[in-house]
Amino acid sequence: MRPDHTRPEQPELTAGERAGAMLIVAAIVLPVLCGLAIVVTKHFLWVHYNTHTVTLWLVLDAAILIAGVLLRGEQHP
Repeated sequence: MRPDHTRPEQPELTAGERAGAMLIVAAIVLPVLCGLAIVVTKHFLWVHYNTHTVTLWLVLDAAILIAGVLLRGEQHP
């Protein structure tokens, strides 16, 4: 059987690159889940959120996304 040269093997990711990838995914998924939770609680439970607190969480999420991108480094070819 001939070797398949159409798809070259991807190099292994280092621990830092894996951590960066997980942080990027977390920084994308968590705000979506939190946004849904805010909408549901405001609609059904009439809970009002402090705007400063929500802004602080968004800044923290942006920091997590930046850290993930920095840890991930350049994409492998």
